Amino acid sequence: MAMESAAVLAGELTRTDSTYLEQALDHYVTRRRDRVDEVQQKSRQIGTFALFDHCCVNGDPRPDREVLLAGSDGRVLSRLPVQ
Repeated sequence: MAMESAAVLAGELTRTDSTYLEQALDHYVTRRRDRVDEVQQKSRQIGTFALFDHCCVNGDPRPDREVLLAGSDGRVLSRLPVQ
């Protein structure tokens, strides 16, 4: 994500000079907004799955028993015990 943003920012800055810097930065934000929002939404969904949905699968109402690391498709990649 950071590399994507860096590449887009570099592209915007190479196409402008100091006179239009503010416009270039505004254009950068406009270009990145949808992608950033999408990644944030997916991260929240995975976090919700890992911390809350899993406790219901086990029948244990305490979500602090373990944390699941899940892939973007929701499959469990790793289980981390929490103490």
